[in-house]
Amino acid sequence: MILLDGKAIAKKIVTRIKATNSESIVKTPHTLAILWIGNDYATKKYVGIKKRVAKEVGLNVKIFHFSDSTSKHALLNKLRELNREDAIGGILLQLPLPKTFNKFDIINAIDPHKDVDGLHPYNLGKVFNGDETYAPATPKGIIKLLEAYGIDVARKNCVIVGTSNIIGIPLTGMLLTRKASVTALNINTPDISPYTKNADILISATGVPKLIGADMVKEGAVVVDCGIAKDPVSKKLCGDVDFEKVAPKCSYITPVPGGVGPMTVATLIQSTVEISALIGAPKH
Repeated sequence: MILLDGKAIAKKIVTRIKATNSESIVKTPHTLAILWIGNDYATKKYVGIKKRVAKEVGLNVKIFHFSDSTSKHALLNKLRELNREDAIGGILLQLPLPKTFNKFDIINAIDPHKDVDGLHPYNLGKVFNGDETYAPATPKGIIKLLEAYGIDVARKNCVIVGTSNIIGIPLTGMLLTRKASVTALNINTPDISPYTKNADILISATGVPKLIGADMVKEGAVVVDCGIAKDPVSKKLCGDVDFEKVAPKCSYITPVPGGVGPMTVATLIQSTVEISALIGAPKH
């Protein structure tokens, strides 16, 4: 069993960005705008990590923090302002949003050409045509992680558990364009185990602690765990996969934490740099 070390690969990506893109960042000094709502501790932590890595590669970052009581109207007004602002090269809406907001209404208000998280329907559609310029960060990071370890998805039976717009749906398109056979499962699938048992590559993105047990994984499978939650018993961080029991059966597996999470952040920053370069230098 080999660990898919997302932390190590992400560090290489960030180092490469700093080395190869420092000049282009200086020429196109755009600002990454991060919007988040509320005071959830985990969300605050994620925003802080993204800000730190962005600054590490030389990107300007501006954070717009709104209270839970912020109106939809106020948030949409801010997005329209950022869409028009020439110095803003990328806009990131930190999810999840409070339940009072319809996330699709907010995401759809982001200029698709500044949508660094790739969640606007225009950009999601392009993914299925093989254009991954604006692909969501987590699926993009998963592909990069598999490639870093020489894992070819072509002609493999890939099973995705969880079909959100953030991970499952775009990842389905990205795997299909790479000639994989893909089965996508969700909460409405009566029994996922007949599918997961036949997966050459199993990717789980549900947030349900230890959903995937050893009896649901075939010998030699590659397992990618996108979940992060607290174990209800130990209270420690864990993923969708019961790591201790599943790992011995795998050829490769991601740890939680230290697997998909760091890849998401590194890929997001890489996408922001690339998108800023496409937009060109801000006008003065």
